[in-house]
Amino acid sequence: MLNGSLYTISKCEGADGQIESELALDQNHPIFEGHFPGQPVLPGVCLLEMLKDLLSTYNGTEYMLNNGSNIKYMKMVDPRQSPGLTFKITQKVDGDQLQVSATSFMTNGDANFKFKGLFVKE
Repeated sequence: MLNGSLYTISKCEGADGQIESELALDQNHPIFEGHFPGQPVLPGVCLLEMLKDLLSTYNGTEYMLNNGSNIKYMKMVDPRQSPGLTFKITQKVDGDQLQVSATSFMTNGDANFKFKGLFVKE
């Protein structure tokens, strides 16, 4: 779990299957030293982990990715220029599964990540 080290959740609220969350990135996190030196970029896998953490936080149970049927990384996130991200998530509960559609937005409002897929309870 990267929550609390790479980023902190400052908002995670919603209703009727809609969730809006705001995250603050720690631009001094060691992950940015290796990805990439002199040009820090948030690794794409971290966006998936953030989505999983947000779903777990909001729903009060741990989830894991089961199927990412459509995952798009549209823009690189430089934490110096976009120190925060906003996630807009739609979820539909189906037993122990969540059908999820999500988009994250950088500080300037540009969409950087889109996801459609399935999470299951751990």
